[in-house]
Amino acid sequence: MDAPSGRNKNNEPTEIPLNNEALAVLRRMKRTSTDPHLFGEMKGVFRFWRAVLKQAGLKDFRVHDFRHVYARKVLNSGSDHKMVAKLLGQRDSSMAKRYAKYDLETMRAASNRGAAAIKAKPAQVIPLVGEKRQWRSA
Repeated sequence: MDAPSGRNKNNEPTEIPLNNEALAVLRRMKRTSTDPHLFGEMKGVFRFWRAVLKQAGLKDFRVHDFRHVYARKVLNSGSDHKMVAKLLGQRDSSMAKRYAKYDLETMRAASNRGAAAIKAKPAQVIPLVGEKRQWRSA
């Protein structure tokens, strides 16, 4: 099950693949109106959001910030910026690169993989004429 095809802000066709968690939430929801939109009219949403923030003790957090959190989680779970862009409905990965940054632990893991690869197969130094050296991966 995916979200119905629609059009993005650039009037291009778009589809949203729903993950298993989203599908589970939607299946538990009960339809309370005949409104064709999933959540009905959005009246009172901002008042509700302010109440949620107050109860949680949060300040300066927008609903849109979840988009940044999601992008970062997707990136740091192993997807690349191109996939993040696709999931966010963006045309290219340039905006996804602004949204999603690598966490320190993700960078450390990549550095450790690189070090392990070097240790497993170190580069060899091949002497050339004179004092110059050329590096070649083994």
